[in-house]
Formats: sequence, structure tokens, C-alpha cells
Amino acid sequence: MTIRTSTLEGIPESVLLDCFLDAFSDYEVDITMDEERFHRHLVRNGYDPTISLGAFDGGRLVGFALFGRRMHAGRDTAYDLGTGVRPEARRCGIASLLFDMAEETARSTSLEVMLLEVIRTNVKALELYRAKGFTISRGLSCYAMEDDLPHHEMPDGITCTCSQARLELYDRFTDTLHSWQNSRQSIASSRDDFLSFTACDPDGIVVAHGILCPSTGEVPTLAVEAESRGRGTASALMCAMAKRSESGRLRVLNVEDGSSMQFFLDSIGFKVFVRQYEMSRLL
Repeated sequence: MTIRTSTLEGIPESVLLDCFLDAFSDYEVDITMDEERFHRHLVRNGYDPTISLGAFDGGRLVGFALFGRRMHAGRDTAYDLGTGVRPEARRCGIASLLFDMAEETARSTSLEVMLLEVIRTNVKALELYRAKGFTISRGLSCYAMEDDLPHHEMPDGITCTCSQARLELYDRFTDTLHSWQNSRQSIASSRDDFLSFTACDPDGIVVAHGILCPSTGEVPTLAVEAESRGRGTASALMCAMAKRSESGRLRVLNVEDGSSMQFFLDSIGFKVFVRQYEMSRLL
């Protein structure tokens, strides 16, 4: 096997998807995607082929490190939105080589941070990332509700409306930094895929806000102003979103461990289906 590496400029998404599906065919979590969903994954996460790397055996793509680029937490950041190697090309050091190249590329383009998430039980990946200088910045948990939520009415005087995603409300009332794929920029890049659910008091003042992707049931954000918490508003908003989910479930991904959102989800019956670490490296 003779490996050639280069950026992924000019490589069609169909070629990336073929390698992506093969590389993750034995992954702990099912991430099967069709072409449309893969395209949305790239768009939402700010995919940048000029800082993304591929490993080629002859003309065939056998490994990849896909990166998005945005300002995140005030720094110019490269986010790993998927790194993988085809099964038959593993144990040849390809993933390590791709990360070495990714670091060189990031430095040459004045990036400040590299960011990724890794499943906590993926020991080999954790060891690789630590060897490349990444450190754990926080724990993240992914939640799902497969059953019907208990019905909750809005508190007296509170009304709920549904509309196109209202990005001006996105970060209001939140206690923690949204993960990359749940950031305002990520939702803005795919705005038409999302709906806003807004709770207002009798004076029309917004006291809570949530976002839903109806096709998947994903809830990237839900927050209530501090003085209005504990009244059932968040539970009622979640019920309203569940009614509009077309997937028959709700999912809340990458919830920061120890956050008020984690406590809330635990309290209303959501179950964790995967735990991750967010890891970063300053350049």
C-alpha cells in the first residue's frame, strides 16, 4: 500500500460519503447517512476542504480527516467533523499521519484551536488524540426520548408559538457554551431545517425558547430565563416539540455534564445513549 496525502479540495461529496460509510461501518454508534443527510452534515458543521485531509492508495480515498472552520468561543477554530480509515487500510498509521498534516495545515492558515469530540469508550482514538496534544475540555452526553413524553401544559399566563427558527433568541438564557454542531452558526447554516418554539408571558416578553429539527427530532437548544424556571415551562415546550417531531423521538445531543439541561433531561425521563469528551488543542 502506497499512501499519498492531500487536502480534499475538488473531491466530490459522493467520494467522501463512500469512504465515510466504509470507515464507520463498525462504529459504536450507527451513523448511516444518505447523500442528502451527509451534505447537510457538512454544511451545518462548516466543512472546509482546504483544511481537510485525505489519504489515497492509488486513486482511491482510504482515509480522511474532515474539518470545519469558524470562530468558536472567540477563537478561529478547526472542528473535526469526522476522521476515519477504511477497515482494510487500518493499522498503517494513516489516522496519525492525517492529524499531523491537519496540524501543519491549521498552523499555516493561522487557525488558533483544533476541536473534536470522541466517545469515551473509544480508547484507541483517545490515546491518539492525547498523543497529538489534545486535552479534555468537558464531558458531553447525548440523550434520547423514544417513548411519549408525559403531557405538560404551559403555566398559567404563558403562551407558546411556533415559527421559523428565530436566531436572535438562540443564545438567550443558556448557561453553557453550545457545542460546535449546536452553535448558533451551525443552526444558521441550516436554518430552513429548524423551527422555533417560543414561550411568552402575558406582556409578550419571551421567557423560554427551544429549537427543533422536525425531520430528525433533534433539539439543539432549549432554555428558560432564570426567574421563570421550576414552573414547568421547559417540559411544556419539550412536549410541544415532540408533537412536531416526524421521527417519533426527540434527541438532545452533546449536553454539558453538570449543566442545568442535563439535570432537566434526567428529571423528565430522557436516557443517555452515548457519552463523549470534547477535546481541544491550542496551536
